[in-house]
Amino acid sequence: AEEARRAARLLGGSVAVALLLSAALLIPPGAWPAAFDAAGVYTTWARALNVVGGVGFLAGAAFLAREARGSSVSRLAPGAGEAAVFATQLVLFGVAGLLFWLSDVWSPVWWLFHVLRFAAYAVALVSGAEVFRRIEETQRGHLERELALQTADLERMREELSRSLATAGQPERA
Repeated sequence: AEEARRAARLLGGSVAVALLLSAALLIPPGAWPAAFDAAGVYTTWARALNVVGGVGFLAGAAFLAREARGSSVSRLAPGAGEAAVFATQLVLFGVAGLLFWLSDVWSPVWWLFHVLRFAAYAVALVSGAEVFRRIEETQRGHLERELALQTADLERMREELSRSLATAGQPERA
């Protein structure tokens, strides 16, 4: 019960922060601190914001990695696969956020954090495709079993009808 209340408070706080940040986007762009200085270099504000985001992603990854661990080495807990996938995605986003501090536009580090972000999206895409494939495979198995049952029922009815028609034309024995 306490864990459920704590989860509800965390969710409520997250929603409140998200709403506040979303409302802040309505502020005219000129009111925001500049992301680049006059020379076109990222400002400390932009770098710090990305590093804070990176640390947040890494904290989320640590939480999900803990959730992914099973009760034994040989068996993962239910949902561990999904937690591991999202932990991987969060690590990639987190490292990309931290690398932002070291980057300048079009530098090798800039490209690296873009590649890491792309990889994070690719992890999610591949994982989603795998989930879709497993669902499709499960559904196909259910449909094949249902088709086999209905085919067997139809075959049984056909045999009964054949017997009924064969005996319908014969006189009754007394």
